[in-house]
Amino acid sequence: MRLVKLLEPVAERGFKPKRLRVSLRIRYADRGQLESLVRLAEATDAAGDRRVYEILNRTAKAYRIRQVLFTERLQANEQAGEQAWQVSFHLVEHHSNPERVEARRTPVPTATIETTGKPVVEPEPERELTGLEEWLQGVDGLLAPEGG
Repeated sequence: MRLVKLLEPVAERGFKPKRLRVSLRIRYADRGQLESLVRLAEATDAAGDRRVYEILNRTAKAYRIRQVLFTERLQANEQAGEQAWQVSFHLVEHHSNPERVEARRTPVPTATIETTGKPVVEPEPERELTGLEEWLQGVDGLLAPEGG
């Protein structure tokens, strides 16, 4: 069985993962291969999520796709004249580079602070001191040193 007869990437807008459309023929005599493919498509991990697979294919490598999940449904249509099934399914990229970049760009949520009902006074933005203010700040430091 040649696993991938047609592998066509389908691009989407934005930071969405790439999709691969796979189409192949499996002879009736090789029924076990179709059964194995169905098991792979239906497999889940311990958490009940679809299983992630490493993909080893030249076309996928050219598109920099390393890990995929089965998506949509697996179809197997009988080709009576050829004694074979025409099988097709879609694979979706798992953790694509654009998704990782977007995750890094997402701002980290800030912690919320409960207030006691007192008004919050915003600190004044720092501004440049004038010459007199700098001199007074120096004198203040001499009269009342920090930490003392």
